[in-house]
Amino acid sequence: TADAVTGLGAALTAADLSATAEASGLDGGDGNDGLGVSGALSVASRATAVYTASSFTLAGVSAAQGTLGANAASWGLRGGTGANSLRLQSASAATVSAETAATLLSNTRVGLGAAVGGGAIAAVSRATGLEGGEGADDLRLLSALTVFARSELDLGGSQIAFAGAAAGEATGLVRATARGLNGAAGTTALFGQPQQNIGN
Repeated sequence: TADAVTGLGAALTAADLSATAEASGLDGGDGNDGLGVSGALSVASRATAVYTASSFTLAGVSAAQGTLGANAASWGLRGGTGANSLRLQSASAATVSAETAATLLSNTRVGLGAAVGGGAIAAVSRATGLEGGEGADDLRLLSALTVFARSELDLGGSQIAFAGAAAGEATGLVRATARGLNGAAGTTALFGQPQQNIGN
């Protein structure tokens, strides 16, 4: 909350005023991992951003990013790099959810440029039950799973200007992605039961 927010710089690497939330049930990270859940699993992340300043100016000759918004990501089991074995066999239904909400109050003025690499106002959420990552992975879903992602972006009566010949990305973006099993890169074996509820 402020009257005016300004980010300026000849080499501004990050003028990021976004809200970010991440959650993982089990995260193997680098290397070969064996991860399994046999009990209850509930993973949730939520990011909320409300902008009340009268004006935002994010401009830099070589700004890497100048973003407003919210980002949330949740994983039930996450393998990371390497050869991973992930197994979900819960006694009860497992749930993985990610939610975002970004709001610009009325009469907010936003200016992005002149060489902003990613000048976006965005609400992005991603929820994944089992994600293998890079490498040869074995993913086994042997119990019920509910995956949910939701994103909301309210621009109200804001005035938004994207300026700059070298702007890499100047967009308003709303995205919600929900996946039960995600093999990502590499050779992946997926085993899933039909008890998957995917929603966004």
